[in-house]
Amino acid sequence: RLSAEKATLEAKLQLNRQKEDAERRFTEGDSKREDVRAELSSRADAAENAADALRVEFVDLMRDVDDAASSFFAQATARADKTDERVEGVREDLEGRVRDAESKAAEATIQVGRIADKLHGESVARIAVIQNGLDKVDSELIKCNSEVQGC
Repeated sequence: RLSAEKATLEAKLQLNRQKEDAERRFTEGDSKREDVRAELSSRADAAENAADALRVEFVDLMRDVDDAASSFFAQATARADKTDERVEGVREDLEGRVRDAESKAAEATIQVGRIADKLHGESVARIAVIQNGLDKVDSELIKCNSEVQGC
């Protein structure tokens, strides 16, 4: 009977040890699961923080791109405006020069007309003088011719 009790007690003791070992392993498993959960949660938080940082960086980059594009557009517009102003200035200068040239050409045309009228008048007067001289010569020739025939 003692040996049966001893065997029973040893069996109970063995069961208690196995129960404690199982509880310890279960507790360790819970602890490991909690550690794994904490690690996964930490990794998820880190990934989310990294994604948030990338979003912020993307927004900053887009803002920089937008600012650069706006600046480039403003500079291009300013250059185009300056070019337009220069072109307008050159156009106005050329129009002024054309008006001056037209005015000088009109003046020159008037002067040429006056000179031509003056030369025409002088030519007509000279022709009249020459004609008058020729008429006198003709008259003298006729007279001489009459005298020669009368001789």
